Amino acid sequence: KVYSQMHDLVAKPYDSARRILDSVYLSLEAKEDSRGGVGFMADAFYSPEELVAMVLGHTASLAEFHAKVPIKDAVIAVPPNLGQAERRGLLVAVQFAGINVLSLIN
Repeated sequence: KVYSQMHDLVAKPYDSARRILDSVYLSLEAKEDSRGGVGFMADAFYSPEELVAMVLGHTASLAEFHAKVPIKDAVIAVPPNLGQAERRGLLVAVQFAGINVLSLIN
């Protein structure tokens, strides 16, 4: 089973993330990272930002395949209840994915 709401854990302190993770089944081991956030042990140690970046990178490659043009820029829609820390964390994830964010919109 895959936890599809990884973006809920971006920029969250470990205690808050732990409460979210306790309510779902997740096959990855969650540990506190050096920043006080949550990280996941798989074949390496990954932060939620890195895992979201992997999803965004795959999404960009699918868009490139179907559009037949390279995708370099994006406008990303975020829920209005996303705080500033979560928005910064999402921007970090997009940067990890190699995408230039033109804007975050509600």
